[in-house]
Amino acid sequence: MKHHIYLIILLLILGANLVAQSSNEELIFEMGTEMDTIIFDENLCETAKNIARSDIENGRYAAFLHGLDGDNSLTFERLMIRKYGVYAYHTGLCMGDEFMSCYSEISIPLIKERLGEDIFERTNLEAIELDKEGKGDREAFYKNGQSEFVKLFHCELENEWLKQYKSKKDRPTFLLTLKVDKEGIIFDSNIESFEDEKVTKEVNRIIEILPLLQPATEDGKTIEGEISFFLDLHKKWKRCR
Repeated sequence: MKHHIYLIILLLILGANLVAQSSNEELIFEMGTEMDTIIFDENLCETAKNIARSDIENGRYAAFLHGLDGDNSLTFERLMIRKYGVYAYHTGLCMGDEFMSCYSEISIPLIKERLGEDIFERTNLEAIELDKEGKGDREAFYKNGQSEFVKLFHCELENEWLKQYKSKKDRPTFLLTLKVDKEGIIFDSNIESFEDEKVTKEVNRIIEILPLLQPATEDGKTIEGEISFFLDLHKKWKRCR
């Protein structure tokens, strides 16, 4: 069930990222709210399909996609919203979450029927060209990739400090969001749904020694942005420098 909880958090993050651009902003939060009530629904797939049907009937179009190019880029998502009023989120190379898969099973064919069979591929190519021209949108990111950034963060955790968590039950996993200014400097952080002064202190210590990040952009212009990832305090990367 944990991955469904993570999806709720993910939807709320996406809502914050796309607030200024999205005519479907309320959709994002309504989906998150509805999911909150169905985390323990045994018929999750059918419930997701019903939510998709209801959204479509009310003129709200959304889809979760995979297999598209464009790491770190938000250009595709924002083009879909600006030009077509469709909330389309690229989930990565695969789509393992049952809710996303079942929701999209209903919504994607209807979106293609309305806008064309190649609407996603066509818009993605446009987004790639805008990114190449330096006119795209992206969230803040680490130049060596997200996985390397998470590894870097884990490797900076003090081993002695980690020993205070004596069992897996005691060792938390939480969503960490770092706010990044126009220069790529982290200036604030937020630990989602978790309060521990010791953890906050350790996170802030590591933030002070992290390298500069690539700043977020909107229409090619640098803006303040965010980078989010889950931090496991009970897992250490095998290869730390």
